[in-house]
Amino acid sequence: NNLNSSRFGKFTKLFFGEGGVAGAAVSTYLLEKSRLAHQQEGEANFHIFYQLLAGLPDATVASFQLSRDAKAYRYLRVTPREGGGGGAGLRDADEYKVSADAMAALGLRPDDVWEVLVGLLHLGNVHFEVKPGWNNERASRPTRASLPALAMAEALLGVARLEKCLTEHMVQGGEVVGYLVKETPEEAARSRDALAKRVYERLFGWLVRSVNEAIGSRGAAEQHASLSTSASAARWIGLLDVFGFEIFAENSLEQLLINLANEKLQRFFLDTIFRHEQALYAAEEIEWVNVEVPDNDAVMRSIEEGPVAVLSILDEQTRLGERGSDEALCMQINQKNALASQHVASLDQRRKAKFNASSSFVLAHFVSAVDYTASGFLEKNRD
Repeated sequence: NNLNSSRFGKFTKLFFGEGGVAGAAVSTYLLEKSRLAHQQEGEANFHIFYQLLAGLPDATVASFQLSRDAKAYRYLRVTPREGGGGGAGLRDADEYKVSADAMAALGLRPDDVWEVLVGLLHLGNVHFEVKPGWNNERASRPTRASLPALAMAEALLGVARLEKCLTEHMVQGGEVVGYLVKETPEEAARSRDALAKRVYERLFGWLVRSVNEAIGSRGAAEQHASLSTSASAARWIGLLDVFGFEIFAENSLEQLLINLANEKLQRFFLDTIFRHEQALYAAEEIEWVNVEVPDNDAVMRSIEEGPVAVLSILDEQTRLGERGSDEALCMQINQKNALASQHVASLDQRRKAKFNASSSFVLAHFVSAVDYTASGFLEKNRD
């Protein structure tokens, strides 16, 4: 549980005018929105949820029908932060005030943001059961105990007929305009989590745009120059803050994309520091000791280039709709992908007997080999 981790990457441009810093602009990458609905053991949700429970005034807590106990919420239940940080250095009530004051200073209305976030907590507490009178468990409804949470989620998120939205969907087929399909409790739960992640992503994007409007207004001329002139004429400094290389007990699509980004950064570093510098030395006929540069092209190609790359096979399985599966994805990667199949071939009899080719695959990254768990890859890719 990395308490400093923001769970998204960002690139910040600081624009300079005649008198110093004139403005800024932030671009974000790879928001780990899946963390909203599911966290691994030992991991927590986004900090802001714990800050709200600790810092909101009592009157607001009552009006939102909140409990200050994180264990009361499905989305926070894996690793609740006892006592506003659990001795790990975070004081959630204090951090809440910092967050609220920062939004107010930028001209935002924190209460509007809190409504959406609290609505997501209530949404996560909506559970489903088989609807009586329907065959083959092909229809669901919210459990009776979930109805207060459903009502609060509807009110705070501004979504009318939320139960209907989560328990049925329209399917287009042939010449038929469309027909209604009931969702099983498991499918309704997935719809609930997909909606929560999408709303959180939209809220996050709106916040970033609002921050850019507030901090970038003074640097508008410099920002325009950075887009319309050469790099040497534009007056800005770029600061990149991204995830480090990740190896968890369970590594999913997020870790694959984060690690691919780090492979590319490693390649940029190697090219800039070693290859380009050595080429410059050679051009200027300066004596130097040649440095052998590690090559990570193979792992990048295995992830994103060609028909048997991991992402290509993933897209192919996703396009198959219900005929695609995480198991088929994993089997194809282990059979067709050069790097993954190389790992399978290297296993001795004992390790091969333990290795499940339908649930995981291994890629040798520049840092270390990583065992990826395929479960959930297709759902996340569709999202």
